[in-house]
Amino acid sequence: GGIYSLERVAKDSPSDAQTVLDVLCAFLREHTHNEDQGQESPDIPDKSAASKVATDIQAAVTVISRSSGYLLKGRIDLQDVNLAGAKLSSAYLLGADLLGADLSGATLVRADLSGATLVGANLTRANLVDANLTDANLYEANLTRAKLAGADLTEAREQATAAQDMFVAQERRESQALPEYALLKIHLREAT
Repeated sequence: GGIYSLERVAKDSPSDAQTVLDVLCAFLREHTHNEDQGQESPDIPDKSAASKVATDIQAAVTVISRSSGYLLKGRIDLQDVNLAGAKLSSAYLLGADLLGADLSGATLVRADLSGATLVGANLTRANLVDANLTDANLYEANLTRAKLAGADLTEAREQATAAQDMFVAQERRESQALPEYALLKIHLREAT
């Protein structure tokens, strides 16, 4: 209840909105710190990943991701958080700092991560279908078996090239069709 009360404070008092965002981000950094930073997380089964996220953690993530439209006066600092398996569908994380974050197995369908910093982030088996990753920095992000069908990587071309090359190499190694959870397609539109 307390986390949702903070959301109400942010809505009712715009002058306190940034403080609420900062408190929620600090809560997530403190309680989900990615201690295995730099190490590959074990594969997370698609169906059980979300059940591993604590209720208070999911509540804070939900408030941040749906409230950022009115909270977004500063940056969303979620460096090194461990949000493996979190539900972030349609999340508004424009410009979020997710450097070193563990988002393995997370559901980010239709999430707006445009301009986000995902340097070194673990997105193994993340569902990024129809996500907006325009101008996102994906340098050294792990996108192994991530679902990227319909994801918009406009202006993220340089950062996404290594990920795209990895999936092309994986496809060549496999003699049969890619599994359902593998990369289906990446839209890389020319910059206008």
